[in-house]
Amino acid sequence: MSYDFLKIQYENFSPKWDQKQLALAVMRNIEFAAPSDSCVRFDVTKADQGYRGRCRVTSASGVFAAESEATSLEALVVDIEGVIHDQLNSWKATRFRNTSDPSPTLASAS
Repeated sequence: MSYDFLKIQYENFSPKWDQKQLALAVMRNIEFAAPSDSCVRFDVTKADQGYRGRCRVTSASGVFAAESEATSLEALVVDIEGVIHDQLNSWKATRFRNTSDPSPTLASAS
């Protein structure tokens, strides 16, 4: 059985090999930093003056999303990567925080 946890879709154009490799590498970096049960989807559309892109990371821990426009595919991918990583870093900083008990203690064996 095959699972597709990373999907990249291009609309209105066919990217060059090196552009595909860059987009795939960046999306894999996002997938690696995301919660373990995440699905990553990246959609890119060729527009009149450049590219529009949307990335959505979906997991049980939440949804992380970014949209951007750029004159080059490379700039678009880097911009979206930065936004998603900022969101993931914020999530990582607070994911283990327990508001009812701010100071965790170790259990001792009796």
